[in-house]
Amino acid sequence: MSPRTRGQTSRERFFPILSHKLWLILESQSNEVVTLIAGKEDKKFTVHKQFACFYSPVLKAAFNSGFIEGQTQEYTLEYSSTAAVNLLVEWLYRQEITLPNLNSGSEEGIERGLRLTRHLAELWILADKLLMPGLQNSALKGIHRVQTMNGIFLANLPYIYENTTAESPLRRYTATLFAGIWDTAKLFKEFPGVFPPEMVLEVAIIWGNALQNRNSMNPIHLAEFCVPEQ
Repeated sequence: MSPRTRGQTSRERFFPILSHKLWLILESQSNEVVTLIAGKEDKKFTVHKQFACFYSPVLKAAFNSGFIEGQTQEYTLEYSSTAAVNLLVEWLYRQEITLPNLNSGSEEGIERGLRLTRHLAELWILADKLLMPGLQNSALKGIHRVQTMNGIFLANLPYIYENTTAESPLRRYTATLFAGIWDTAKLFKEFPGVFPPEMVLEVAIIWGNALQNRNSMNPIHLAEFCVPEQ
């Protein structure tokens, strides 16, 4: 047994990814828990209050307030699916998201990829509401990885544009990604009802700026669309 292992508690060995600061928080009141409710299916998730409050100032304010959330120690995540909240809870404890093997190229892999990117988009939007930039960035990296392996899923575009603003990094990432596809104009013609009008305009602006500056569409740099973390 190494000195490092010998000095760890069983809990530290079980969750080696947790930071020392979080260990201190958990050690102080480790039995205090709160409930997060996925609004779409009314599914309840029990998590340590310290984790929820440490990573989300919105949850911290709610659970320590005199309002209903503070009295019941329950917080309903409106319009959030069970799958998205499950990813949120995983991230609270691990600060990363585990992506399954999607069997790239297969019909089953494409279907799973479509569902997963939708859940990750929901997660990004949920994290934006909860002021959790680290979670937003993890969700974006997951979206990019899935789409790199399995292709871009048109079915998720309306949802993204209905739930984000023009300044949203997720929306800018999506428009930039499509602007770099050589046959995007053909896709616009073949699937006119799939692409939100705002997206068509944003892609056109990106193309126009590239032509004006005499630049070609370069590979996407994910760091340009990450949310600053404190």
